Amino acid sequence: QPARVEEIWLEFHDKKHNAFGKVFGEEQFSTLTANAAACPFFIVPVIKEDGAFFNLLSQWQDTVFLLTFLDDYQADPTSAQPYLTISTYGELLESKQMGLLRGDVGAALKYAEAEAVTQVLVSAYTDPEQFRRVSIFNNAPDEFDFEEYLSFVKGP
Repeated sequence: QPARVEEIWLEFHDKKHNAFGKVFGEEQFSTLTANAAACPFFIVPVIKEDGAFFNLLSQWQDTVFLLTFLDDYQADPTSAQPYLTISTYGELLESKQMGLLRGDVGAALKYAEAEAVTQVLVSAYTDPEQFRRVSIFNNAPDEFDFEEYLSFVKGP
């Protein structure tokens, strides 16, 4: 039963202080992974309580989003350490019409920040209007309007 699988996955991750789980329907999961394969890079601002922010660069590799501090990546992409790793599991797509996601939170991020980053990232890859920004970031980076995007992420 898909509902039981979801319950087990979420309960297992509820006991973790540095990891979380999410469950997606087949369509949303397939959209997420297909769009990530087509446009593997994106930027996600981490908004602090005082309104300040720093940027994480997300890179899709096979079935995993690796997110690292943008400045570290710019200095040396090969040594930039992940702040957050988001793994996707599509093994249940055919049998249960569901996909699983696990976020592993590094020491440099707070748990709540990691969950917020994941929500922004998933929305960016699954919502057609938001995915337009991801596509521009990957295919026409000179046209990417970071200030507009930052305002969108910060909200009203």
